[in-house]
Amino acid sequence: MTNLLLQNYQQLSAFILIIYLIFNNKKPILNWIIAFLCFLAFNLTTILFLTYFQYKIWYFHPVSKFLLPPYTPISYFLSYSYHHFFKEFIWSLVGGLLVFLIMLIVNNIFKKTLFYKEEFIKVPILASFLSFPFNFLFFFSGLILILLIHLFYLIKYRKIIEEKISINKYWVFLALFFIIFNIYSKLNSQILFMNIQP
Repeated sequence: MTNLLLQNYQQLSAFILIIYLIFNNKKPILNWIIAFLCFLAFNLTTILFLTYFQYKIWYFHPVSKFLLPPYTPISYFLSYSYHHFFKEFIWSLVGGLLVFLIMLIVNNIFKKTLFYKEEFIKVPILASFLSFPFNFLFFFSGLILILLIHLFYLIKYRKIIEEKISINKYWVFLALFFIIFNIYSKLNSQILFMNIQP
């Protein structure tokens, strides 16, 4: 159980925050920003604690102490810490930023008919809650869903719909699905995305 929590603390914190956002609709934009700041604070604190704890374990162990200065350059420990503690979190944030930039580009291509203004806050935050590559799968799944809705209207009404057709209220549920799938993929090593590295 402890191992499960340590492997998935980022996803579990994101899951709890998304549930909070679903049920707390007052001051929605402020709540999204607060949730994101809580996500940052919790995960950074956890990562720093795990890094410190790892250092202390190695320091007091008769063999692994040789992996630390003065026996080994500090760069080894920093590289280890990055790959085991920081990488997933950093790539999640980078993914959120890239999703935001892609949203701007795609929205301009479609003459600003795909996304509402609040989606430019919600979707990148949700993407940053997810690990790589799930943050991109989440965004492109939502984008494909929007385009399919547009295609449905095009076929049904035989004209391009000028108004916004969005899944604004459903992004959170899509994110929950990918968080659960992300946790499942860590539990089951045979899932395809388990070995993808950024």
